[in-house]
Amino acid sequence: MWYGAAFSMWSSGGWFAALFAIAHLGVGLYFIWNILFTLFGQIRLRITPQKISLTREILGVKCPPILTAPRQNIVKIELTRLSYKRDSEGGTITIPPQINIWVGIKKFELGGKDYLTNPELDWLAHNLSSWLNLPITRD
Repeated sequence: MWYGAAFSMWSSGGWFAALFAIAHLGVGLYFIWNILFTLFGQIRLRITPQKISLTREILGVKCPPILTAPRQNIVKIELTRLSYKRDSEGGTITIPPQINIWVGIKKFELGGKDYLTNPELDWLAHNLSSWLNLPITRD
């Protein structure tokens, strides 16, 4: 009801209320999307002889953006550890560990946000390294 009233004010000069309603609706949908993806989403890495692709799916539906690149352009496998960084206000930002697969200037990120544990990241990095015949660089 509030959104309807805000949008009806657009024609009578109440553009601020309508823009606020659009922003409010956008933020709400963003949070709902994140909750649904956390509960039902999957991240799929696929490496074929021709290409590497990273897709995000929720309930079997592929979601943009979908990253793809030729497999022969894979240049580096990078394993990062838990690190901390200072923000502009003097606080600390936690950067979770992840695997970065560099394909030229594109970065395919796996893990992060505590999706995978350190032993799982180590195992996956080791298997990717041996399968792609690339060393693991640690950051």
